[in-house]
Amino acid sequence: MKDLSSISPFRFTPRDSVARGTSHISAGAIPAAPPCCTPKEIYDRVHQEISRRYLSFDQGKEMGFAGKAGVTGDIDFITKKDLIGILRHLKEDESALQESKKDSARTQLFDKIYLMSGDKETGRNWNLRLHNYSVRGTGLGGEDIPHRHRWTLASNVLTGGYNNVNYEERSVSQPHDPKDKFNKYVLGASSAQTTQGARGATLVNEAVMVPFKNEIYAKGDINHFPIALPHSVDTAPAYMGTTLTLAHTGVPTTDTSIAYYKEAFTSLPSLHFESVEAFKASIDLRIAQLQVLDLQDNLSTFLNARQQNNQPLTPDETRHLRDTHEYNYVETSLLPALAIYNMEKINGIEHREFSADTAKFLDSQLSQINQRVLNTLIEGNQTDLMDQRLSLVLEPGAFAQAMAERQGQ
Repeated sequence: MKDLSSISPFRFTPRDSVARGTSHISAGAIPAAPPCCTPKEIYDRVHQEISRRYLSFDQGKEMGFAGKAGVTGDIDFITKKDLIGILRHLKEDESALQESKKDSARTQLFDKIYLMSGDKETGRNWNLRLHNYSVRGTGLGGEDIPHRHRWTLASNVLTGGYNNVNYEERSVSQPHDPKDKFNKYVLGASSAQTTQGARGATLVNEAVMVPFKNEIYAKGDINHFPIALPHSVDTAPAYMGTTLTLAHTGVPTTDTSIAYYKEAFTSLPSLHFESVEAFKASIDLRIAQLQVLDLQDNLSTFLNARQQNNQPLTPDETRHLRDTHEYNYVETSLLPALAIYNMEKINGIEHREFSADTAKFLDSQLSQINQRVLNTLIEGNQTDLMDQRLSLVLEPGAFAQAMAERQGQ
């Protein structure tokens, strides 16, 4: 990747100057939400629909609504606009905000925003959360080590993606590769869902965790994670970009979960947001992030329509249309383009990347996004580009092999 350290604050290297990979993926279609509503109405509608669909879930068979695997059928109707409405409701309703903050968590590289849950009194206390994985490395709140959940999980990948690795647990008495040996721990319920204290961890024994399957889950996929199958997640952030997922879990089947660590310890630290202000700021960032993802989809649709109607595209518009399916397109193309676009507008400079018609379209889209929060996203992304945290080349290894298998399907 080209050295970006000398680039001025509002100048970015086009992704064409970066060595290009060959991966492309089509985004999954998501049905449109009904035209309405207040944030609370959106929240209530989504809650009611998940609750209705969850009634079909059979924990023993791990099959659910419409005959779909696990609880995946519970969330396939939820749009990005729905999620924006839900997040706005959390900010507007003090009780909902406090409940969400209590059950949310963060690290420097990962945050988890609790959105809603089912009725605990009726035994249907499902959970819905928004997970954001930074491009700045690993350390994903325990997701990147082998672990076994205490509930059935469905995950809708909204942007980015990851390599899901499944494992077979074996005894250390069997012949094994030393790198596959772990300490097996029983963990108490996540502190993000119980108290503000540390999460207890009890060492069970040593175990060998042998990976037997690598599979890429990417934007548009809604995936089922069987409760009995240990797995870990590798986001390969340089290539996949920021990963945002909607996570839906069923009722816990036990009070504990299992995780496999190399190191020894007795508890895991609390990962809570340090203040209400920090939590609100994270919600604002997720709202703006979802709006940018919507803009990405809408820009692609707009440019496609122009092309199909034989209306001319600028060279950069053609590039955007070509690159939109790259995994880290938002980080390497869209956000840099928006930074330049905004600076041109502020300084009264004619737009170079986009035609007048596309500029009108972008103005309409950008008017819906909080500019202060958008600038925060852009500035953070600029830092990531200058620090060379993003690449269009996937390094050889298990992730690259799984990606090749996905492309060959």
